Amino acid sequence: MKKIKTIIRRPGLLLAVGIALTAFAASCSKNENTEVPLAAEIIVDNTGGTPKNARLECDDNGNFALLIYTESDENNFIRIQGNTATHCNKEIDLTAKENPQAGKRTWSVDCRKNGKTLFAGSGDPQTMPVFKAGKLTVDLDVNTGNYNVTLAGGKIQAANGDNGDGKEHTLHIKTAGKAVVKKTTDMPKPEPVKGIAVDSEKLTVLSAELLDKGKRNFMLYLYTSADKKDYIRIVYNMDRHNNKEIDLTKKEESQSGLYNYVVEYKKGDKIVFTGAGSPDFNLLFQTGKLKFNIDVAEGDYSVTLTNGKLQTEKSIFGDGNEHIVTIDTTGKATLKKS
Repeated sequence: MKKIKTIIRRPGLLLAVGIALTAFAASCSKNENTEVPLAAEIIVDNTGGTPKNARLECDDNGNFALLIYTESDENNFIRIQGNTATHCNKEIDLTAKENPQAGKRTWSVDCRKNGKTLFAGSGDPQTMPVFKAGKLTVDLDVNTGNYNVTLAGGKIQAANGDNGDGKEHTLHIKTAGKAVVKKTTDMPKPEPVKGIAVDSEKLTVLSAELLDKGKRNFMLYLYTSADKKDYIRIVYNMDRHNNKEIDLTKKEESQSGLYNYVVEYKKGDKIVFTGAGSPDFNLLFQTGKLKFNIDVAEGDYSVTLTNGKLQTEKSIFGDGNEHIVTIDTTGKATLKKS
């Protein structure tokens, strides 16, 4: 790769560039023609290069992978992945994780050089790291292959191994062009999270207890460590909450003797986060829906928490950090009375 400085002086070519960036659609079609980007600037670690061509893979669910080749072979490229409904025509914060959505890819950006991955960043809370800095905007027409990509201020500490060389890298992209479109059914489909995921950590429920606190108030403990020091605790009232969708961004009214909902994660001797509907505390999630169905006679339970995101304050209720939470678990709890 070499330093790039391109000046376009012909008005006719400028007009052609503008026309090529106009229409953006939402479904895929096959295009066998080899296309070359119309205008490009890609800088990795202060070294610029000119894209040679591009390929756009997509499926019927709007998932896509845009590969912009920086050499004539296929061993050097920048790859941007995502979902048209979730990511196109929106500014993506590359420092933030996303909540997985069934059938939809989270954003990811990776750089391959000479067949090896220099770095890879992803919004998937269970896989690669996020960037330290950077904003990404992607416009795509998956019918024609027209694309427009801007990535500003990208900085990432690469993982050490298959997904990176362990070094810090910078990335700048400002490119528009037309890619060869390939419709595929082989693109890996994101699977919904099973179990519990907190940020980048996937947790396994090892055992569960259901504590009867009287007046149809209960506490469900989902233990994620053998010593029971790590757990998700769900506090609820059977009549107010069971088998109902709970909006975790809203407070509830206080009712004498009846519990408000609480979702708490404790790790060791510290509470990582607490989300609660009590009107007496400011402990709401920023986003999230919770639904559970618990048989208090048999102990059978199913719990789903989707799109959970909350910013905690450093206190007895949390560690002061932002957290992303997903739960999809079923099992049988041991019944206990307090």
